[in-house]
Amino acid sequence: MIPMSDSKTPLVFISYSHDSEAHKTFVCSIADQLRKDGLDCQIDQYINGFPPEGWQRWMETQVEDADFVLLVCTEKYLQRYRGQDPDGGRGVNFEGVVISQTLYDAYYRNTKFIPVIPQGGGLEYVPLPLKGYSTYTLPTDYTALYRVLTGQHATPALEIGELVALSEAERTPMKDKTSGADTSGAQGVSNTNESAQVTAGKGMSETMKAAYIGAGAALLAAIITGLFALLNPSDNTVTGKCGSVITGSVGGSVSVNCDEGETN
Repeated sequence: MIPMSDSKTPLVFISYSHDSEAHKTFVCSIADQLRKDGLDCQIDQYINGFPPEGWQRWMETQVEDADFVLLVCTEKYLQRYRGQDPDGGRGVNFEGVVISQTLYDAYYRNTKFIPVIPQGGGLEYVPLPLKGYSTYTLPTDYTALYRVLTGQHATPALEIGELVALSEAERTPMKDKTSGADTSGAQGVSNTNESAQVTAGKGMSETMKAAYIGAGAALLAAIITGLFALLNPSDNTVTGKCGSVITGSVGGSVSVNCDEGETN
């Protein structure tokens, strides 16, 4: 698009078909209004008779030199643009070839060719190569079209400002959901104990555990028996079948007899 700051007056060319005298008058009114509003708009009606270089070269030059080409899309214009009206409209046929070739050469990157439709017209009459771009209905969208032709954006983007420095967010330790107490330290101790228990459990088999328990029980029983003997110093006689017999008080004599049922 051409910004208003450029000293060059934008050149606009209107490509249209001679559908009727009323349609020619409508196109001429668009060109007149654009010229009144400061744009160098050209149409074939402004030529008196014929151009010195001939119509073919005149049309090709207009399409190539224009900053913007407005295509007034009607049913008849689309037919002639495609070369489907052999009875007339060779001018639009030729302009259509130039426009399509220009778009093809530019890989369809387009800021130049703008489809417009008369009030009551239809988008179905826009040539296929231009259906992917904005279309303006005239005279309703004249102001919007004029903004495009003169580079006057209705809502231009603001200048990019400086980045805003934000303070760091304050971080707090995790709280117990029920009491609100800080459980981070307690959790660490608990996790350590659990880890030690798991490690100990992994290093000791079930058989070893049973052996340790049995040895502990036997030691405890021996201790209890010794304590009982110390607290009861009276004579005792214990006789077993073909076994040892212990008689006398603690610290006294000891005799052994293997006879069954005999006591000393």
